[in-house]
Amino acid sequence: MILTTLCQHRIPVVHVGSACCFRGVPCVGSSPCLLHIGHREENSYSEQIHCSRKYHRSLMGRQRANKRQIRKETGARVLFPSATSEDKTLIIIIGTKSAVNDAKERLEELIEDLKLRSFTLKIRVDPKYYSGIIGRGGAIITKIRIDYDVIIQLPDQNNKYNDWITIRGHEEKAHGAKAAIEEIVTELGSRRNHGVREMRDVWGAGVGPAGTDHHSVVRGKGRGRGCN
Repeated sequence: MILTTLCQHRIPVVHVGSACCFRGVPCVGSSPCLLHIGHREENSYSEQIHCSRKYHRSLMGRQRANKRQIRKETGARVLFPSATSEDKTLIIIIGTKSAVNDAKERLEELIEDLKLRSFTLKIRVDPKYYSGIIGRGGAIITKIRIDYDVIIQLPDQNNKYNDWITIRGHEEKAHGAKAAIEEIVTELGSRRNHGVREMRDVWGAGVGPAGTDHHSVVRGKGRGRGCN
C-alpha cells in the first residue's frame, strides 16, 4: 500500500537491478530513482517543482546548508535529481501537506531570487587598469563585490577577449558595480595622464638648474651647480 502510493506520486526510490530496494519489491512507477526515502506514512504528501539544473547547487547551498535549513524549519524533505535521473529539472518535496507547501514556497522564492541574480553585463576595460581595480590583496574588487552583492569575473590573461569584465547579480546592483569600476578606471586614467604631463614638463623645459640640460637632470649628472 505504501509503495503503491509512493509510485503513484512519482516519488523516486533507489533500484537494485530490476527490484526496488524498498523491501525488494519491483517499482511500478515510471520515474527514475533518485534516493532511498525509506518508510513513509500512508498520508505522505508530495509536490513537484521544475527548475533549471544550473540553479540546483545554489538552492542546496554550500554543503547543502539551505536544504538542511528548509528540512529543519518546515519538516519537509527536498529531493534533487541525481546524475542518472531522466528529468534533471524535477525537484520533489515530501512531508505533510502544510510542511510541503511551506517548503515549496521557500524554494520558489529562492528560485526567483536566483533568476534575478543571474542578470549579466560586460564592461570593456583596458587590462592595464586591472591591478588598480583589484587593489592590494584584492581589497578593492572585494569591496565592490560585497557592497553591490555581485560576482565580478576578470578574464584570463591568455584570453583574446581579455579586455571584458563580466558582472553578474541583480540588474540594479550590477549597474552600480559597473559604475564603480568605471569611476576607478577614470581616476586611474587621470592619474596616468597627470604623470605624463609632469614628465613632459620636465623634458620640455630643456634646461635644468644653473644651466644644466634636461638629460643631466634626469641622469643626475649635471654639469652645473645643484646637480651633485
